[in-house]
Amino acid sequence: MRVIRGAALSVRFGLEMCLVAAMGVIAWETASPGWRWPLAALAIVVVLVIWGLFLSPKAAATLFVVVWAVDRAILAITAP
Repeated sequence: MRVIRGAALSVRFGLEMCLVAAMGVIAWETASPGWRWPLAALAIVVVLVIWGLFLSPKAAATLFVVVWAVDRAILAITAP
């Protein structure tokens, strides 16, 4: 079981690093040449902050709470 758990954690870490790299590449490809470096760096920082706050194993807030709060806010804003 320890080997399977270690492999699963390694795959999870690899996927998280792919997420960070993909956001940097997307920001790089969509930005104009003068803004590529700053936008790619900002995208990576934003992804890391969101991951740290909501998706990490020791996250301060669960994603469910955030989704619920956004849902309530949208309903309140769009109420007649």
